[in-house]
Amino acid sequence: MDIEKWRNYYAELLTENRPEFQAVEDENLAGTLMISEREVHQSLNRMKNGRSPGPDIQDMDSLPFKLKGWSYDDLQDELNNIYNDAEPIPSEPESVFSESEDEDDQILLDQTTPALNFTDSDTDPEDNVPLSILATNLLPVPPVNSNDWSKLVEPVPPSNFTSESGIKPVVREMVDPTPYKLFKLFFNDGLLDHIVFQTNLYAQQSFSKQKLTEISEIKTFLGINLLMGIKRLPSYRDYWSTSPDINDAYISGLMPVKRFSWLLSNFHLNNNVLMPKKGEAHYDKLYKVRPLLIALAENFERCMAPSRELVIDESMIKFKGRSSLKQYMPKKPIKRGYKVWILANKSGYCQKFDIYTGKAEDAEKQLGAKVIKQMLNGLENKEHIVYFDNFFNSTELLEDLTKKLIHACGTVNPSRNTLPVFKPDRKLKRGNLKF
Repeated sequence: MDIEKWRNYYAELLTENRPEFQAVEDENLAGTLMISEREVHQSLNRMKNGRSPGPDIQDMDSLPFKLKGWSYDDLQDELNNIYNDAEPIPSEPESVFSESEDEDDQILLDQTTPALNFTDSDTDPEDNVPLSILATNLLPVPPVNSNDWSKLVEPVPPSNFTSESGIKPVVREMVDPTPYKLFKLFFNDGLLDHIVFQTNLYAQQSFSKQKLTEISEIKTFLGINLLMGIKRLPSYRDYWSTSPDINDAYISGLMPVKRFSWLLSNFHLNNNVLMPKKGEAHYDKLYKVRPLLIALAENFERCMAPSRELVIDESMIKFKGRSSLKQYMPKKPIKRGYKVWILANKSGYCQKFDIYTGKAEDAEKQLGAKVIKQMLNGLENKEHIVYFDNFFNSTELLEDLTKKLIHACGTVNPSRNTLPVFKPDRKLKRGNLKF
């Protein structure tokens, strides 16, 4: 089918008095249509952007084929029908297409970006291009994996999950468990000894003449900080105030205010002398708290084995002070603070976490996929089922996880690459989904 037949096709439509087309005032116009492919390309681009097929909204009838009231999808359907009449679409035997009386179901199941990106500045002469090639260019080209998408829903059999899950013996076999004993599973003596050593080291590096601290005093110091988080006062010194209306007799009786101030100034988790500078190898924005993060991660894993169902999402730790790590997320309940990636089991227990330190200098694409792979490291070949939202999800990620025997489910952004093109919401009824 050549370009002349293309013109005749629209000439016939104009004489059929179809409601989609406006009547032609000039009786000779239908027989002398001068429709170039460039005009069709320009019209498609305008309609794709929600504009009139003509050059402007006041001139709806400027094109010879008078596409008044047509949408971009309507024209694509017409082109699809022309293409089917001119040249059948080859498909491999294993390709699966659904059968439906709805003509919209004839649209290809797989649609990515169009093979040609037509713009108004395209001035190449194309009048001699056969219509079959034109229609192929106007319609999106199916990707190589066109048989991967099907409208036939096949139930997925349940995973064969046999790994250990739930509370581990270190917690389950605890004698006379109390909140304090459970807290010590995460803040164990090994971590407390490390805090004591680093705090005393920093005090000596600062030439402090005060008495060095010990593990019992650090426990008291941490306990006071937890109580201050429950009972809030404008300043930590107010807990030792001589004014009876704000003084806290319990906290002030545990430790003198001067000793608390000294511990607050010298409390340390890592050696400042060994801290890599920015630009050096192994530079870490979280260097000063890294030992605490490592210890907590190990203890979280030591107390609970991951369940079959897992979820990965971002969480916010509220913080309004000054920090280069502070993030602002206006759509979150906690808008300012530290953003943390979290892997949680079905009970909400945190299996693994990672504090987001901001965009790296050598930031790679697909941050969401990178986070998912990092969080699921070590859980391969165990038939876990992980859930996440459209920030992380993509077909490439799901294919990669499937190879590692990790099942995944989540919402997805319809504009992601390799996805079929979904029908516009305005053409669907409430609750319907169609591609």
